[in-house]
Amino acid sequence: VYVFNDLFDLAADRAHATKRRRPLAAGELPLAAATCLATLLMLVGIAVGLAADTGVALVVGGYVVLNAAYTTWIKRQAVYDVFCLAALYTLRIVAGAVAAAVALSPWLVAFSVFAFLSLALLKRAADLCRLEGDAPLPGRGYLARDASFVNGLGMTSAVAACLVLAMYVAGDQVTTLYTQPLWLWGMVVIMLLWFARVWHLAMNGAMDDDPVLFATRDAASWVSLIAIVGCAVLAM
Repeated sequence: VYVFNDLFDLAADRAHATKRRRPLAAGELPLAAATCLATLLMLVGIAVGLAADTGVALVVGGYVVLNAAYTTWIKRQAVYDVFCLAALYTLRIVAGAVAAAVALSPWLVAFSVFAFLSLALLKRAADLCRLEGDAPLPGRGYLARDASFVNGLGMTSAVAACLVLAMYVAGDQVTTLYTQPLWLWGMVVIMLLWFARVWHLAMNGAMDDDPVLFATRDAASWVSLIAIVGCAVLAM
């Protein structure tokens, strides 16, 4: 679906400051080869889903259908696009739960929806901060003046995600799952600090187009991840 998305988004990517360097937008990869690759990957993905479980295949199929809607229409609709991205990211967690045959925690779903919504908005904020006046964002339904709205909703979503995590940590359930649950509060603080930092970077034009890719290259993000894992281990 990522390859298909790039195929449909060629014009916007070529007008983008950094996305124009992608293989398809830069003309480094032939369109025919990309189409064949995308089709092959799609078929393999569906086959793997069927091999895992019928339920997994259904979730994968729903993911493909929703992504097709996003690629062809929703991505150009302001606000709806980021909610669709959050739903797509959350569907991956649903697929994992179905594949592993484990009950999907409502706490995990709630946290994921808000966290992924914030990350999706972070992508838009990183693009909007580079625009001036009423300039439109190529291929999307946003104008430069929408930056304050996107920033506000994105930071609110981040706080909501951390609040859900805090409510889970404060609940009675954690006392039956962890021997030292107080350490879990460290995860809440670290997560809130991480979101605050990346949003500050985005609003100052220092964020990459892909916040997840940025995190894989960011030393502070790695330290945050290690600290979160450490808190979880100590809580056990």
